[in-house]
Formats: sequence, structure tokens, C-alpha cells
Amino acid sequence: TSAELATLNIGDPVFFSGHVMKSSDGTPEELTEAERLLAIEMSGWLEGRKIPAVYMSLACGADIIFAELVLEAGIPLNVTLPFTVGRFCDLSVAIGNGDDIATDWVARYFACLDQAATVTELWRHEVRKAEVDYHYLNTNRHLAGETIFAAAALMTRPRMLAVIHPQAAASKAGAKNTLAEFVARGFNADVIDAQLRRKDSPTDPRGADPFAPIVFAFARSQQDNAEIRRLLDETGFGIRALKDRRIAGHYMPSGFEEAHFTASRLA
Repeated sequence: TSAELATLNIGDPVFFSGHVMKSSDGTPEELTEAERLLAIEMSGWLEGRKIPAVYMSLACGADIIFAELVLEAGIPLNVTLPFTVGRFCDLSVAIGNGDDIATDWVARYFACLDQAATVTELWRHEVRKAEVDYHYLNTNRHLAGETIFAAAALMTRPRMLAVIHPQAAASKAGAKNTLAEFVARGFNADVIDAQLRRKDSPTDPRGADPFAPIVFAFARSQQDNAEIRRLLDETGFGIRALKDRRIAGHYMPSGFEEAHFTASRLA
């Protein structure tokens, strides 16, 4: 029986958030050694695990190192980028290259994209400089959501792996804050030491947040309309009827925490 149950266990989908390695973060020797140690730690974490899918971005450093290991293991890699492939390369990949750095992060980035199961660009329009950090924050939340939905569809649990330096500053759009949000939702996560410390970044994104959450609710059937209308009226939803006469509504809360609370209560 235990053998049959083990066969049925497909494992947990994984959300990965890494640690950027810029060419200015250390000497070529220090960067090479940091990459070697990270690869060993990540390989050890992957060994023996059943993982149906990995959801992540693809910045230079820990992201690309982990993506290469995932692809080598035959695990489907699902990449989500905040901007277009080219813009993300300029902002988050090419910064790792340098004249005296042996590795070519840009070439490795495109090699991973070529082998990925899916590649999603969340925003293909112009991005104002003051809003860039918020696009990274939004991408982290999007990836966490993808992993949670995948786990729900597979009737398993989502898991996160984060590469973080223990003494690194906690920026709002960084891996440390993303990890805290994921764990606060009640999900499991593991942490690997980044080994090489980056220069501290601001604790909060610069500029104004261009994103706003909206909660949508739908009646499962016409028989539920009366009860759903009562609930949506109490919460302040805008209500309309769909073509099949089911009740639907939308509500714009003050922030993501209120959005999550409202959706959970209605569910």
C-alpha cells in the first residue's frame, strides 16, 4: 500500500525566488566560488524530490543557476517576467556580466528561456522608472499565485525555495519580503544562504505603485443568485447579471490584504 501511495504522490509545485549576483558584488574568484556553492546547495535540495513544476523569474545569479538545474532534472520550468524578454535582460540579467567575469549570464538566460515549458511577459508596454520596483513586486506575487493555483489543481501543497543572505536588507520587492508573505499565507518554504552578500538596497520601492487589486465573485448557478446578491450587497460589490443570468460582482479594496480577506470570506 505504501508503495502505491508513493507512486500516486506527484510532489509539490515550487515557487523559487533567488539572489541577484552583479559583477560589482565581488571579485571574479568570489563570484565563481559563490556560484559553485549555490549549485551544490540547490542540487542537494532537489535530489530525491518529486516536483511537478517550478515557477520563477530568471535574473542573473541564483535564478539562472537554479533554472539550469531544474531543466537538467527534467522538471517543467515556468518563467514569468515583469517586462518583455529584452527589457528584463537589460535590467536584471546583463548587470551580472563584466569584462573580467567568466560566466555569460545573458547567454545562459536565453538558453533557459529556449528550454522553458512556458514564458510569460506580464507587461509589454513602456515602464516608468519610478514604477520598476513595483513591477518586480507584482511579479513575485503573480508567481506565488501561480504556484498556489497549480498546487490546488493537483490537490497538493505549494512550496517555496528562497536564496537569501541572512544579513541582507529586506527590500519590499526582494526575496526576503516575498518569502515572508508566502509563509504568512501558511505555506511551507526552505531557505538557502546566498553566500555572497549584495550591497544593501532600499527597504521600499521608489515611486508610486501602479497596481491595484480587484476582487471578482461569481454565482455557481442561478439558484445561488439570491444568496450571492445578499453577500455582495453587504460587501459593497458592483453587481451585474451574466449572459447565463448568474450574478457576478466586482470590488476594488484598499490593498492586497483586504482583497485576500474579502475573497476568503466570500469563498
